[in-house]
Amino acid sequence: MERLTEQKSWKISQGIALQFFAILFIFFAGAFLQLRLGLTGLCITEIILLLMAVTVSIIHKTPLKEVFPVKRISLREAMGLVFFIIGGIFLNVVLLGISMRLIPSALGESSYIQSFVSGYNPILLFVSVVLLPAVCEEALERGAVLSHFRAVGKDYVIVLVMGVFFGLFHLSPGRFLNTMCLGAILSYLMVKKNNILFPVIFHFANNFISILPSFVGANSVEVNPQDYTFAFCFMGAMAPLLFVAGNSLLLQNKPGRIKVLVATALSMLLLFMGVGGLYLRTGRVVDDSIMLTSIVRERVYDVEVTQSGVYLVYISSDSGSCALFDGCGDEIASDEKDKGPHVLGLYHLDEGMYSVAYDVGDSTNVEVNLDAVLIELI
Repeated sequence: MERLTEQKSWKISQGIALQFFAILFIFFAGAFLQLRLGLTGLCITEIILLLMAVTVSIIHKTPLKEVFPVKRISLREAMGLVFFIIGGIFLNVVLLGISMRLIPSALGESSYIQSFVSGYNPILLFVSVVLLPAVCEEALERGAVLSHFRAVGKDYVIVLVMGVFFGLFHLSPGRFLNTMCLGAILSYLMVKKNNILFPVIFHFANNFISILPSFVGANSVEVNPQDYTFAFCFMGAMAPLLFVAGNSLLLQNKPGRIKVLVATALSMLLLFMGVGGLYLRTGRVVDDSIMLTSIVRERVYDVEVTQSGVYLVYISSDSGSCALFDGCGDEIASDEKDKGPHVLGLYHLDEGMYSVAYDVGDSTNVEVNLDAVLIELI
């Protein structure tokens, strides 16, 4: 990695001290500000982190353009960065499933974060959760802290150390695995390109995607990720190959055969884990062909769910509408909500009785082929 003109004054011990000072600041002052002022307090915290990074650079009498280098990004590099971002999203999904299974309290942390940011003005939410962390945290981590390690001869050592630092920085045991790997990826981009725009853009995209449901007003389904860890593995199977492709575009070289083979093996492993971990628990609950007349236009089937969990719900009819109701008569899923000819989606179903209903509306003497499947994911 490129060194600073005043690299000798940037001691590794000072970088470690700066990192832990930042962690203590977040733990005490940052927590106090956010508790008292909410997202406004978070904005203040992020700005202080930025000032901290700039102050360290001034103390070392090092030009800011060396500590926070900004360069033009070519089209090829931009494409590589996009691959990294998509791969990071898939990897985050896998790590989320693993974290939720290893640390059950991680689900509570995730729910608390969602409740903390809910109800705020979208502009304030965007600035405090997406924009400022991408700029201010990267200025501190990939700028000031990482600069103390530029003299380290092994790039992978810098990446691993900075990854651990970033995991500790977020003070979240349940999200440590995710934030550590995110920090390692961001540090890798900085080490290889010496352009702080790469980690800033990646960090921005990661936070924006994480908070996107809050912007669009989507109501997330309350599910327990521990119930479908293998489904996460299936979803993240493309991550290793995306990282190899993105790295090739960023560094403008062909990926080595060994890297391709290892990435392919990891992708296949995740794919097989995902496919192998999905199995039919309840299976097909309705498979019928009936005649609905002008007198009887609706048919209801009772379905029993014997074990609480996350289910892939598939309900289909070749005429009319179909829906799934719980024991109290509340609608859980319907083709109108899903805007398609059938219901297909993930839903958390508690143990108990449910109803699958079909309605042909004003049609008369219609033969309807009915099919309903509930697949439990573990």
